[in-house]
Amino acid sequence: MKNSISVLLIDDDTADIRLIQALLAKSRHSRFTVNACTNVNDALFHLSADKHDIYLVDYFLGDTNGLDLIQEARRLECQTPIVVITGAESEDIDESVMNAGAADYLPKDELSTSLLERTIKHALERNRYVQQLEFLANRDPLTNLANRSMFEEQLEQQIALSQRRNLQFAVLLLDLDRFKEVNDTLGHSVGDALLTLVANRLKNIMRKEDVIARIGGDEFAILLSMHEMIDIASICEKILYVLKQPSPINENKLVISTSIGVALFPQNGETTMSLMVNADMALYKAKAMGKNNFQFFNEELHKKLILETDIEKGIREGLAKDQFFLHYQPQFELCSGRITGFEALVRWQNPNNGLISPAEFIPVAEKTGLILELGDWITEAACKQLKNWHDLGFKELKMAINMSPKQIRKQHFFEHLVGLLEHFQLPPESIELEVTESIFVDANALSNVNYFNQLQELGISLAIDDFGTGYSSFSYLKSLPVNKLKIDRSFISGDMISDGGHFISQAIITLGLGLNKIVVAEGIETEEQAKLLLEQGCHLGQGYWFSRPVTAIQATDLLEQSYRKMLNVKPE
Repeated sequence: MKNSISVLLIDDDTADIRLIQALLAKSRHSRFTVNACTNVNDALFHLSADKHDIYLVDYFLGDTNGLDLIQEARRLECQTPIVVITGAESEDIDESVMNAGAADYLPKDELSTSLLERTIKHALERNRYVQQLEFLANRDPLTNLANRSMFEEQLEQQIALSQRRNLQFAVLLLDLDRFKEVNDTLGHSVGDALLTLVANRLKNIMRKEDVIARIGGDEFAILLSMHEMIDIASICEKILYVLKQPSPINENKLVISTSIGVALFPQNGETTMSLMVNADMALYKAKAMGKNNFQFFNEELHKKLILETDIEKGIREGLAKDQFFLHYQPQFELCSGRITGFEALVRWQNPNNGLISPAEFIPVAEKTGLILELGDWITEAACKQLKNWHDLGFKELKMAINMSPKQIRKQHFFEHLVGLLEHFQLPPESIELEVTESIFVDANALSNVNYFNQLQELGISLAIDDFGTGYSSFSYLKSLPVNKLKIDRSFISGDMISDGGHFISQAIITLGLGLNKIVVAEGIETEEQAKLLLEQGCHLGQGYWFSRPVTAIQATDLLEQSYRKMLNVKPE
């Protein structure tokens, strides 16, 4: 027997009800089960229950009409198709009900068994198609979990429900630790298999009422309902334990840990944005504390969030009002004391808080993306100052500019840099870009190397900053388009011999010389350190023993002093 199509006929005219029931009963291709109601209250009850396959609604229903009923059905989130039937001949009514969300519109004087059957079938097919599209639009295609859009929609609904019923719930953000290494070493197919396995494990341990979503590459989110008292910490510990179990994928047995950030409603936020941001802050703290742990959002993180928000706002205002300026720290040739160049260092003079340390505002600029605008300003200001020094006769002087990975990957960065060189008439070899080692070992390592090869072909040199503190890979150094290695100040400061730093500095210098790289020592504070580094073969140095970072005017004085010293000319 064919499946019966459940029809609810909403009409206040019993004669019309009998007519439509009779027409549907004559169908040879489909079997219809027709129920009817004659008043609006009964209709609303059925719409809220939403247990029928389709609704046939008379447009005129006493004091109300079909348009009002359609709008009420949508408010009740009724997804069942509604077909409007009326004896009125009006294009306005036709258009208004279709715009309101009706599946179709039928005039009573044209009704027939075949027309009703065809209209109902088409409405049901369209509705299934729309629901399928909505499902696909709200699902992650790899794991079949909810995606970010659906998760945030569910979160909005949970907030509204919890506010009405005075309920609590939790938002958990999960990030797989070191997942990028899986993709980089074993390939994306293994990475995808691991993500699917993680999704299945989460579905197996969470309750049916909890919403699980994949909201990014290796990021998951869980909406943890709390209709009853539950121990969130225990749930987080269970997630950490289950996800850390060995994961057999192809011929690999992977062990991967997870970090979790937790935000509670309403304690940590009453909007979707605030809960997601605060859970992300807690996740960031979990990552910073060694990964494979969970952290709750707390007052400390709240204060940090407020501070970062204020700094972000201040950076935007500072860029608009020229509150940023550059200081320059000279780089000296250790064997002669000659200044060979300067490193441009950004400073921020805030009118309310005074001079703000780069250690405070640079991480916020990186996190918010403002480093792109700030970096453009630094690069242009540094090039402009270098042009001034070249015009004064210091033609061999170089300028070192720190670069964020985000700047390097910015679209048209290469063209922008070349444009500045042309504008200020600077030779490419006078510019040096300083980057950290991590830029060569991330997911974009190969494209980064190719990109830096282009820069080197142009003549722009590249220095690895803070060498020895990051992800040093000697195999990378053989082929990297690198001109300089900068020994991190942590190996120079203090008593290098008693602290053992001289062994590390000697190793880095020997490595650099063997690879034909120029070696620069940062953070030189004493004459003894400078002499030791010179004996070890280090080429250049910078630090407080030579000079603190200074203004452009003070830097010009240092250049003139260095020039007179080289010529053995006494100042007038």
